[in-house]
Amino acid sequence: MTRPHFNALSHLTALRAFEAAARLGSFKAAAEELRVTDSAVSRQIRHLEEAAGVRLFLRRNRRVELTAQGRGLARELQPAFQQIRRAGADLAGLVGAQPLVIAAPATFLLRWLIPRQASLQEAVPGTPIRLATWDAPPDLEDQSISLFVGIGEAPDDPASVCVDLMPESFALVLSPMLVKQGAPIDDLLAGLPRLIPQTRPNIWNDWIREGGFDAPHSGTLEFERMFFALQAAEAGMGSTIAPVETVADSLVAGRLAMPFAPIVRKGTYHLIYSRRRGEIPMMKNAVRWFVGECASLPVAESEFG
Repeated sequence: MTRPHFNALSHLTALRAFEAAARLGSFKAAAEELRVTDSAVSRQIRHLEEAAGVRLFLRRNRRVELTAQGRGLARELQPAFQQIRRAGADLAGLVGAQPLVIAAPATFLLRWLIPRQASLQEAVPGTPIRLATWDAPPDLEDQSISLFVGIGEAPDDPASVCVDLMPESFALVLSPMLVKQGAPIDDLLAGLPRLIPQTRPNIWNDWIREGGFDAPHSGTLEFERMFFALQAAEAGMGSTIAPVETVADSLVAGRLAMPFAPIVRKGTYHLIYSRRRGEIPMMKNAVRWFVGECASLPVAESEFG
C-alpha cells in the first residue's frame, strides 16, 4: 500500500523510468530509450519504491517482473505518458520542427502525388515532406504519420477528421498505340492479355460485377503491384483495370486510353488525420492543397464515347 504522504508529482523522473521499464519489460531497454545508464534506471525505480512504500518489480537474476502493484501502476501511467508524447509531437508540429509525413497506397503515391510533390512543397514551405506506403486502415496512434490517404468508405472515428477529396472510380485502360481506328473493341481486346495486380487479384471481377464489360482476352499476366500493371499497360502489354483518378494525368496526356466510361464506386479518396493535430499550420496548408488539387483534376473522356 502506498504511503499516505506520497506525492507522485514529486517523482516524475522516477515515474518516467518506471513507465519505460514496465512498457519495455527491461531496465536495459528503458535505459536505451531514455538515454541513461542501466544503473540510473534501477536507482530511480528503487527510489520510487522506497518513496511509495511498495515493491513494483521482482528482480530475478537478469530479468525483472512486475508485481501486482507494479502492474496496476503501469496501467494508470502508460496512457498518461502516451498523452504527454502526443502533446510533445503536436507542439513540435506547431513550431515547424516535424516533417509532413503522408501515408498512402503505393499506386497513389507513384502515379498521383509524386508528380505533384513540388507543388505541395510550395504549400508547406520550410517543412520537409516524407512519403510512406500504407495499405492498411489508418493508425492514428502512430505519431510519426501526419496524414493518411484512404480509398473506399471513410471510417467513422470521433478522434479523427476525414476530408473527402474526390470520387473513387475505375475503368479498363490500355495503350492508345493498340487502339486502331474503327476496329471493333471486342476484336482488339480479344488479342490482349488481362494485366492483374497480385495486390488486387479480384479487380477484374469487381469491375465486371459493378457494371463493366466482360471483355474477351487472350490469357492473363500477373504483376506484384498495381503500379507495375499500369506501367505494363502503358507499354502496350495488355489491358488492365485502373483507378481512374490516379491515372487521369496519363489519360489526358495520351499515355493510356479508356475505351469505356468509368464506373463510379461507393467510396472516395479522403484524407484522415488526428483531430488533435488539425490546428497545426502545416496540416492546414497541406489539407487545403489536397482539396484544391483534387478539385482541379483533369477529366478524361472514354475513347468510344
